[in-house]
Parts: sequence; structure tokens; C-alpha cells
Amino acid sequence: MQCFVGCFRAWFLPEPDSKLPDLRILSVNDVYKPERLALVRTVARAAVDPGVLVKQVLPGDLLGGSLYASEHLGESTVDVLNSLGVDYCLLGNHEFDYGEKRLRELMDKSRFPWLGSNVRDRDSQSIFHTALDSDTFWVQSSHGSVLCGLFGLCTPATPQLSDPGRNISFEDPISHARRCVKALRASGCELIVALTHLSLHQDKQLAESCDGIHVILGGHDHDPYYLIHHGVLIAKCGQNAEYVGILDLYLTRALAGVEVKHSFHFRSTAAVKEDPAVVEAVCRWKKSTTSTEEELCVVGSPLSSRTYELRSTENAFGCLVADAAFWACRPHGCHGAIINGGFIRQDRVYPAHSVLTAQQVGEELPFAECPAVVRMTGQSLRYALEEMLASAPTPVGCFPHVSTGMAVSYDPSAPPFARVQGLEVDGRTVDPDEQYLVAINRLFSEVAADGVRTFCKCERTYTHHQLFRDLVMDYLRERRHVSGELPGRLVPVTAVANVEATRQLASDRTCWQSDRREENDPLPASFVELSGRAAGKSSSTRSGKGRHHAAPQVRHSAHRRHARKDYQDDEPDDDASEDRRASLSEDSGDGQADEAEPDVSRREDSRYDDDQQEVDTQDRHSHHNRHVRPKEEVQLDAPADSHKPVVHNASHQSRPSSPVESNQTVHDSSARAVGGQPPPTGLHHESIRTGWLVTSSCWAILTLVAAAIALWLKRPELAEKGMCFVTKRISKLKWEPELQRKEVAVQAGEPCNDRPQDIQDAQDLVSAFIAQYGVDASAEGALRNLPADAQRQVIGEGPLRGLNASALLMSRIRRVQGSLAAVTSHPMGPGGMNPPMPAKSGVGPL
Repeated sequence: MQCFVGCFRAWFLPEPDSKLPDLRILSVNDVYKPERLALVRTVARAAVDPGVLVKQVLPGDLLGGSLYASEHLGESTVDVLNSLGVDYCLLGNHEFDYGEKRLRELMDKSRFPWLGSNVRDRDSQSIFHTALDSDTFWVQSSHGSVLCGLFGLCTPATPQLSDPGRNISFEDPISHARRCVKALRASGCELIVALTHLSLHQDKQLAESCDGIHVILGGHDHDPYYLIHHGVLIAKCGQNAEYVGILDLYLTRALAGVEVKHSFHFRSTAAVKEDPAVVEAVCRWKKSTTSTEEELCVVGSPLSSRTYELRSTENAFGCLVADAAFWACRPHGCHGAIINGGFIRQDRVYPAHSVLTAQQVGEELPFAECPAVVRMTGQSLRYALEEMLASAPTPVGCFPHVSTGMAVSYDPSAPPFARVQGLEVDGRTVDPDEQYLVAINRLFSEVAADGVRTFCKCERTYTHHQLFRDLVMDYLRERRHVSGELPGRLVPVTAVANVEATRQLASDRTCWQSDRREENDPLPASFVELSGRAAGKSSSTRSGKGRHHAAPQVRHSAHRRHARKDYQDDEPDDDASEDRRASLSEDSGDGQADEAEPDVSRREDSRYDDDQQEVDTQDRHSHHNRHVRPKEEVQLDAPADSHKPVVHNASHQSRPSSPVESNQTVHDSSARAVGGQPPPTGLHHESIRTGWLVTSSCWAILTLVAAAIALWLKRPELAEKGMCFVTKRISKLKWEPELQRKEVAVQAGEPCNDRPQDIQDAQDLVSAFIAQYGVDASAEGALRNLPADAQRQVIGEGPLRGLNASALLMSRIRRVQGSLAAVTSHPMGPGGMNPPMPAKSGVGPL
């Protein structure tokens, strides 16, 4: 009877909004600037409230990826983490940068526990060293004590991203998650939190495949995300402690167990003061670093090493590193060099007329790797570039940056492994049968790093034993000047030929999965045919000088029908001469890159359209501000003390007004997509709304009666299953009326207008967005004239990163207007343009 009354109170009696949470979890992931952990400590101390249990977790990538850490093989970072007061750390791929033996030593020096449920000894199958398989702790709530369980999962792609050795295996995360959840449930846990160092796609798979998880706090991706998928909250906090994720959990005792409600927001560290104790720990180790403040060269135009640029487009710092590798290996017959974007780490912009120092170069290139030269045919070179460009423009760490002497044009809207449209070496089109010597990162010549398998199958002819950071310093000492302007060696274009060959590739999707082919498998026949056609032509490109780093503007077509295909446009510039790229190739190519990423994941995240694209010569796309993320996965839920806009998950109509309301089940955006099964005809808007009220009430009453009978029969498991079912059903019914209302309107040819409340919510969101970025009146007017759904779509693409926020906003608006026009005019009707592709498993962006 007490359970019955508690369930009734939890469902029908609202709780006060001012209630403090029972559990607060602070999360930070992927920190490559350990000095910023001093900001995290300040936020953690301010987050302490009387009677609230606070836990601080770090979901991986803490001991590597920075010069500060690599100079002392991770010991300096462990010292900082010890002063931070961490409760749990998760093993990520960069924890294995110094090898298995060194990681064991670092774990022994840690004053906090490490998690890694799927990191196993290959022979004994026992968990790695002292890592915990799972852990539990008690939370005292107003409804009694609740036992909470926690476990951690590391990416299975670690062997391709780091150096764990052959004695460690990284097993399937989902199977280990199921095992951990089952064990925690058996021990009495009623709240389960998963720490993951996986891709966002894998986190979604985990939420779908493993029942019993309430919260997933993740890392591995370098952008902040917050979404609810299959009723599970998934949150990632970006990188370098730019944001601290604060999760408040409210625990209520109900008939079916403990009901978990949550409130999550990102706390920016931009205006936070550093904690003195952590600063002292950082300074102790900085005094012994070997890098100096030696001035190497002067920066002409702004030089960027932004992570999102390095992963998705040509970047000057990435080209600079490739030029340095080519310069060092050219005496050994090298024809060119290719560097992956994930190799460069600091995510910063060097202003014009500043001085680049040896310390800064060392921080940008913290990994102890050197160049290697491999011999490969023209066809293999082309295939390697296809592997690296398979996910473009989705940001991935293996995105290529090429040196002077090489020129590549590619179509990011084409299917994977059919994107390279032109490839030149030394000014000549690459012959598929000719031999070429290419300088690459040595790691790529030894293993299938980042999922790129072609390089490690080629013969290695030479290894340069000077580290990348040292040879880049030597290269800059000789040049004395670098520019942030793009050299135009890797240019996106729109495919206007080979349409039928592209369609053939689209129908044979298995050939795109290069990582699933055996070592001795030949290249797909359709790829060989397409390569032969493309090799006979050279794509011409136009380049123009733009703002910031003078990105060459390329005219090309195609309405982008998926958020991950969209470029963030800039203002069109006047066309420059055809020989601009040739003149720039004689200067230093400076560019940027970021972290390497597994091939399998990139296949999953890529989306493409098999329809033939139309040529639109008015559409221009810039090379910067390419921070692209899925529309259905967009956040940010800004804290009340910040001035950032609140950008909701695409599945929300509006954010809950109080923490206790935020446990509503949010369904996949696919449930909202128009174009699936048509709704029943003859339904009216008011009958839909009335039907929801009647149905939900009946379900609630019947289930309560059934639960009481089940308890009377001493069958609590049936009562729990029934309560879980009806909770999901009612949560779904809450959204059904609005969805059906819009679908009925579309079916009947009526205007599908938003309700006044929807319009008001969107206008409030627009006002916050405009206040944040200060766009001009014309851009504001264009945004306010869009429908409410389109306004949320524009804002949901993320921050306006660039020098001209108004221009970027206008380009977004034009793109959304174009897609809306295309959908309404398509002969198949709404939803008929881009059928969804079958799901593929794999590891997502790093």
C-alpha cells in the first residue's frame, strides 16, 4: 500500500521546483590543456550544496595529447588530477600513448580509481591492472537511501589511435555494458550511470541495446552534446574543459522502483578564476619542460589550428606540417606528404603579426612521432585519400592535409570512395600504375591508424628519425614567415560527371566498407572503373581571397539534405585568377589538423543522397566555420548565469521549466519525420487532443489497478513491468497530438502552422540567439520571418564561429529556405527526397 501511495504521489502531485537534487555529477572529458583543470576545480567547489552528494568524473583522454603530459610521460597530469579531487577517471585511448607498462605505473600513482570494464588482459581475460569493472555508492534522498552503480567503457579503436601493445584487448562495449548492468541490478542498484569514451553513434547504440542505464556521460567527441535517446540522457562536454557538465539527479521512490528525474546544463569556464592549488601543481611541472620561448617566425595573416577546421576542411596549419615533412624527406625522393588533421592539438588561432614560438609548436605537436616515406601506386594513393575523405564534411581526425606539389579536388556530396575528382602530383595527373613516394606519419605505415589501411600495406622506404615538432621548428627557422591563407591544394567541388558510376557505387554499399575487406582483397571493380575515368580528367577550381584566412571560394551545387553535409557558408567573394593556387603553392602551406579517427565510425556517421544533384552556380561554400553537427543532436542547455542561448534538442518542443519536468521521454527525430506511413484520415485536431487525454487517463487507471492486483498476488515483477510500460506509453502520447495534427494538415493540403505557444517559444529562442552574437538587422529580420521549425533548425546548427556572424547566419537561412522549397516541390512529396540509409555499426568521430 505504501508503494501504491508513493506511485500515486509521484505521478499526480507535482514537486516544488526549488528542491535540491539528491545527486550532482560534474563531468569533463578530453583535456589536452591540463592547466585548464584549475578552472574545473573552481566550478566543482562552487557546485557544492548542503545535503547534496557531488561526484566528479572524467570520461577519458587525460594523460596524453599534450606536450605538458608527454614531456613527463603522463606523470605531471596524474599529479594535477590528484590535486583536483577526482572521484572517477575512465581509461580513454590517449591513456595508452606511453604503452601498457607506463600506464600501470601511472595508475599506481593515482589517488583515485580508474574504470575500464571492457579493457582486458588478452591472455587471462582479467580487467586491466587495478581498473574497476564497476563501483557502487549510496545516495541519501528524501525518499530513503538509493544504491547507485557506475561502470566505464573505452573505445575499441584504441589500437588504431594509440599504443596499447599486443597484450591488451578492447572488447565489445555493448556486451560488457549488459554484463555490468545485470551485475549492478543483482547487487541492488536502482540508478546506473555509464561513463563512456565512445563515439556519439556508439553511445546511441548503447542506449538502444542495453536496458537499465539511466545516464551516459561520454567523451571521445570534441564537441559538446546533450540529447535524450531512447529515454537515456547522453551528454558530452567538448574538450579542454571549455565547459563543465553539471547533471542534477532527483530520485523518487515509486511503485516500480526509483524514478529518476534530471536537469543538465553546461557551465562555461570562460570567466572562471583558477584554483590556486591546481595552478601550483601545474607550475611545478612546467618549470622542467624542455620547450623554450624561442621565436621561430612571424605570422602574416591569422593562422588557425581549430579542431573543427582541421577535421573537416583544408587548413593552413595542417598544410604547414605537411610542407615540413615534405621538406625533410624530399632528399630521399619524396613526391609529397600527407598529414592527418588529428595530429595537431591546441585548438587556437594565432593572430596576424604575432610570433610563433618553439613552445607553441611543441604544444601543437605533442605526439612523439616522426615521418616515414612509403612507396605506392597512383591507384593506392587515390584509394588512401578516399579513405581519409570518406566522412567529409563530417569532422574526423583522419581528414588529410597535403603538401606543396600535390593537388586534390573532391566532391563531399558523392558517395564514399567516389569523392576524389582530381589528383595531381608535380602538376601532372596521377597515373594509376605509376609509383610514388609519399611522406606520412610513421604510425600510419605500421598499423591501420584511424581506420586508414592503405598506407600500412605499402612498402616503407625511409624513416626520418626526427620528431615532427623538431623538424617543423627547423623548417620555420629557415622560412621566418608563415601565412594563414589557404594554399588551395585540397578543394571541394561538385561532381558533374560520372553520375552513372556514382549511382553504381551507391548501390554497392559493401565496397565502401574498406575496413571489412581482407588484406588480400582486390579493390572494388566499380572503384577501379571510376578511378580510371577520373584519372583522365583534371578538375579546374577557382580560388578567391576571403576573410580570416582567405579561404578559396569554390562554386558548386547541390542542396545539402542532411546537416552533416551542410557547409557553413560565408559571404561570396569575387573570383580570383586561376593561377592563384599555383602561386600560393610556392609559399609555405600552413594548416591545421586534429585527432585521428577510426574508419568504421566514419562510415556510420556519413550520410549521402543518391539523387543526382543540380548545378547551382550561385552557391558558394567557405572553408572555415565548418563546425557541423547533427541537427537532431544539437544542444546547448546554457546555465542561467551565462548569456549563451538555450538551444534545445530537436525532439523538444521547449525545454522543461523545472528540473523535475526534464525526465520526459524524448523520441527520435525520425518519429517526427514527415514521409513515413500516412496518419489515419478523418482525424480532427480537437479529437486528437481529447483522445490523448482520455487514453492517457485510462491507461493510468487500468495500470494502477493491475499493479495493485499484481502486488496482492505477490507478483511485484509484473507490477514493475506494467508501470514501466505505461510510463513509456503516456510519455509517447504526450507528443502524439502535435505530430498527428501536423501530419493531418499535410495530408489534407492545409497549411501546417505552428501553434501560438510554439511560435512564442521559437521567438524567445531567436531573441537569445541574436543577443548572443549581435547580428545586424537584415539577418535578424530574415531569421524572424522563417517558420518556427525552421528557426529552431537554423539555431540548432550551433554557434556562429567566425568574424562575420551576420554573413554566416544569412548563409544558414538561405540553405534552410532552399531545403524547405525543395521538400515542398518534390514530386514524391515531403520526405520523398532522401530515403534513410540502413544503419551500420562502427566507431564514431574522435
